[in-house]
Amino acid sequence: MVELPYEDSVAVLVRMGLTPVEARLYLRLLQQGPARASELARAVSVHRVWAYRVLEEMQSHGLVEVRAERPRRYVATPLESFAERSLKERELRLETDRALLRLLGTDRGPAPPDRSVRFQIFRRAAPARSRAALLLGRCLRDARVLWPASDWRALQGAGVWEAALNAARRGRSVRVLVGTDAGLRREMWASLGGRRPPGLELRELPHQGSRVVVVDHREALVFLSSGEGVARGVVAAWSNDPGFVDAHGVLFRSAWEAAGAFPSPRGPPKRASLRPPGAEPPDVRRSPRGRPPIRPARAVPDLGGPAGDPGRGLGHGGPHGPGSPAGAGHRPFALPAPGPPGGL
Repeated sequence: MVELPYEDSVAVLVRMGLTPVEARLYLRLLQQGPARASELARAVSVHRVWAYRVLEEMQSHGLVEVRAERPRRYVATPLESFAERSLKERELRLETDRALLRLLGTDRGPAPPDRSVRFQIFRRAAPARSRAALLLGRCLRDARVLWPASDWRALQGAGVWEAALNAARRGRSVRVLVGTDAGLRREMWASLGGRRPPGLELRELPHQGSRVVVVDHREALVFLSSGEGVARGVVAAWSNDPGFVDAHGVLFRSAWEAAGAFPSPRGPPKRASLRPPGAEPPDVRRSPRGRPPIRPARAVPDLGGPAGDPGRGLGHGGPHGPGSPAGAGHRPFALPAPGPPGGL
């Protein structure tokens, strides 16, 4: 059996109901055996008169016994009997306390709701974010969260986003307005797993810098800074004051009305074609190797030479051909018909 150090043994006896002087005298008697009051007083460094008084008190409680001899000697009762008696007394007191508490609860009835105006100042960001998660966790009807994109990950790490999702899954109306950020948008959609709870509404607003959480129109938490402290060390403030809550509710509604929709991660839709429905594409054929497109032939003017000169002019007309003055005009470009064999 491992023995406790002396001071630890004294602490155990004090926990069981003895005073420090009683515990020291009792331990001395257990170690030394029968002893006179003067010997015990010197051993535990107390005045002899005080030792007599304490020993008489211990005798009345059954901790020590007195031998019928002169000079008077004191003997400690066995430790096992003292411990058993002490535990029974403590159990009896515990049962008595439980009965009294039950009587107090029956007489008083349920406690009325606390409708007093309260407030709390947070001088560190971490406890303030934990309070935001607590507010969303006890939401009964609706919750409003206004937060910038630059500080959203810190709020997410404190469990605020998860608390908002759980409130929406329980059927609460939860509106979350964040700053515009493509990376944040992807993260939030990924956390939803492709399924948005019915009670959750999301919007985004560029250059949004406010940090506000309003729950059930009865309490609001406002962050004055995203860091660990600002002037006078104040980071956030919570209150259930109706004016305080209404003012920040109006702030959220104004930002919500000015905000835009929260787009899905698939991105904006493709640009619609300006071609009318059923219209054929232009007759443009692509040449190989990326050369400019080959377009259909166009009508060109007949620039034939003088009459009777079939070798001059683009029209290649004869005396009465297209190149003659009588046949002058705009004609499509065409190759000449083959002449008689051997002729020029």
